[in-house]
Amino acid sequence: MLTSKNTSGFENIYYDTILKAWVYAKCQNKQLHKRQFYENREDKSLLNRVIEYKKHYEAKLKDITNS
Repeated sequence: MLTSKNTSGFENIYYDTILKAWVYAKCQNKQLHKRQFYENREDKSLLNRVIEYKKHYEAKLKDITNS
């Protein structure tokens, strides 16, 4: 089940509450595609790192601009 709110900052990427990971929205209704995406744990890990890095970078940028 995907959350309805996109908090990743990227288009078509949402947090899947069942898998506890970020997923591409285009995979939402395509189980085969979703299964293929998660076959490689490195893909899942890379996507999570990209999201976390983007959030961290945006927070630092916000701190700099508010200073």
